[in-house]
Amino acid sequence: MAANPHVAYVDFSRSFCNALPGSSVSHVVGVSALGRGWPKPSGHVAASVAVDDMIAVTGVAYRALACASLMDNIARQVDPIRNQGAFYQPTPAELKLPHVAKADVAALASQLVIRHDWDGVEELALCGPEDLSFEEMAMIMSDVLGRKISFQEMSLEDFGGMMRAMGATEGMAHGYVDMMKAKNEGMDNAACSADRSATPTTFRTWCEAELRSIVLAI
Repeated sequence: MAANPHVAYVDFSRSFCNALPGSSVSHVVGVSALGRGWPKPSGHVAASVAVDDMIAVTGVAYRALACASLMDNIARQVDPIRNQGAFYQPTPAELKLPHVAKADVAALASQLVIRHDWDGVEELALCGPEDLSFEEMAMIMSDVLGRKISFQEMSLEDFGGMMRAMGATEGMAHGYVDMMKAKNEGMDNAACSADRSATPTTFRTWCEAELRSIVLAI
């Protein structure tokens, strides 16, 4: 794994950005993250925004799809959800945050790739239709799955230790912790406007369409 988020995102993308000027590529769509202008460390988010800035100065038309946390990340915890009736996050249970379905992100990205009726550089905030706490998400999951699912808050320190145990380098683990801390402090909320019509999939709809089949699969 990369030494830190800058290496993983910025250094990895540098060759691509260097190749864009003078190429036949005129339009680029990138999947990025909410958090531009956040005044504190944000780990992976800051690295994503730096990549956006690199692409933006190449001369191509660019749309950065700045995403809230993906609902689909919950599916990474299919084993504890299925076997323990629980999922874990380094976030206060009652804190409401925006969440977006990757299917909505993919739908918007494909529309932009197919159409070339746009130009310039712009960042589009993709926040999903509602803010939910993980406690509320656990209630929705319980209803959709037909069994009790609880949310368990873990500390940021334990989260960082878990990432290291999974093979993350010290720099990458630190970046994950900085990102989650920034989200807990309101980074994503600050970037989301009232109009969220571009990403309509609710968490309940995502659970019915995606999570239920994964958890109940034998």
